[in-house]
Amino acid sequence: MKVTSIFFIFLLLLSSCSKEYKNERDPVSYNNKWIVLSGKWNYKWAIEMYDQALVFDANFIDAYSRKWNALEKLWRYEEALIIYSQGMEINSKNINILNGKWSALNNLWRYDESIDAYEEAIEIDPEDSIAYNGKWVALFKSWKYADAIRMYNKAIEIDPLFIDAYIGKWEILKRTIQYEEAIAMYDGVLVQEPENTLILNAKWDILMATEKYEEAIKIYDTVIGLDRKNTTAKEWKILAESKLIKTDN
Repeated sequence: MKVTSIFFIFLLLLSSCSKEYKNERDPVSYNNKWIVLSGKWNYKWAIEMYDQALVFDANFIDAYSRKWNALEKLWRYEEALIIYSQGMEINSKNINILNGKWSALNNLWRYDESIDAYEEAIEIDPEDSIAYNGKWVALFKSWKYADAIRMYNKAIEIDPLFIDAYIGKWEILKRTIQYEEAIAMYDGVLVQEPENTLILNAKWDILMATEKYEEAIKIYDTVIGLDRKNTTAKEWKILAESKLIKTDN
């Protein structure tokens, strides 16, 4: 009986494997397997699946766009750029490839080239808020703050709830000591998303910098109410309370 059961299980496993590879020359099946592998952080194996997919179909654009994603996860940015170039030869108007290209260039600190890639993406799709947001990164790291602010404003205009754009704009306002404008910007977002902890955390950072401890404590209470396990907020609240006592004295 045990032997029969084991044999039956073996047949099920064999059947499962045969289904998985029933069309092993289909690039899509390798692409699908990559999605599973990347979800488990098996990026090296995922890259092998992409390579195999490209052997069967050298024009399979999804394999290019996702292979560079896996390469970036492994910090192999130079190799990712090669993949972008190959993908661009197939489809020079592919937004995903262009967005990936500027991401790799940013990570290599090649900001001037990155800005050019953003311009290409924006030219193809003027409503691509991700490209505007990404261009800000290059401008910001090039210390071109005024231009970066304009990019963020454009990204926010396209998508009023694009939180990354607010966070990036806040970083510039903080660096250029435009605290009141930063607080006003956050208050505008919190009207729409009162429980957004990213915005709440960013706002209390500004409040602490401007020594508005009572308001900061209220923000901490809100964050702690949303997440009782947030030890960082609890620690910062204690700090704000101690600074408030010193100020009163």
